[in-house]
Amino acid sequence: MQRGDAACAAWAARVQSDHYRKVECFDASFDAALERALAGVTGHGAPFPSLWVAMRGDTRLGCMVCTDDGDSAARLKLVYVVPEARGQGVAELLLNRVSDHAEANGCRLLRVSSFAEHGAARAFYAARGFVCAPAGSVRAFGRTLSLEHWEKPLF
Repeated sequence: MQRGDAACAAWAARVQSDHYRKVECFDASFDAALERALAGVTGHGAPFPSLWVAMRGDTRLGCMVCTDDGDSAARLKLVYVVPEARGQGVAELLLNRVSDHAEANGCRLLRVSSFAEHGAARAFYAARGFVCAPAGSVRAFGRTLSLEHWEKPLF
């Protein structure tokens, strides 16, 4: 596990753009959202925003961005594991590392937003104690999706 540098941020943008545009049929507006979410995650030494990357040797397996969400909360963004590494505990390792980072920097709550259409993500968050608050339908990335906000206290 490592804190991501500029090369990791470029990798995160590339693999997520490729995946979500091909598999989820997201439009080009997703690339702009990726750019916004990755802005400022490298090279500054501050605790937030931060990019975390799971590695096996020199191979990147997944990533997660952690930002300050105010009110002693951290927000997870761009949670992603490459398809060939799914089901191997990579997301769990990322979540544990980011949770420790957030707590060490004064956060008492984790937040993440996702879409109901992403069943594996929903199951992952629910199994780890996140509570869901449906937010309704949104038009995002060229599709109509069901937005959900998830929260979990840090202890």
